[in-house]
Amino acid sequence: MVKKKETLKDLSEFMKNQPKEMTQDQHFLDRKPTNLARVEKLKSEVDKLQHLPANSLHEKEIVSLIQTIAENAGLSSRQVLFSIAEKLMEEEKEKDYIDILFENNISFLKYHQLVIDKLNT
Repeated sequence: MVKKKETLKDLSEFMKNQPKEMTQDQHFLDRKPTNLARVEKLKSEVDKLQHLPANSLHEKEIVSLIQTIAENAGLSSRQVLFSIAEKLMEEEKEKDYIDILFENNISFLKYHQLVIDKLNT
């Protein structure tokens, strides 16, 4: 009769018999996170936005302006917004990883339909 293998049990026994050395990976896993200052900075920015009086950022006027520009140019409001956001990010002097991610998202959204159309033809 063939003896049935118990793979997980065998693996568990094998791991118990291994030396308990600290590897480079374990040192990395034991370290504490280093991005806490950035999180606190973002939290304070979000708090500032939440405590602003209503319409102090002139959202309604900006939306109206974007819609007018889009209508005059024969474009969608979305495309105008993407172009404005793209230009705004070009003007940014100091960029961090969030800015780069935002720029990539703008490019993807702006050209997404064009890429899909080209792939379908």
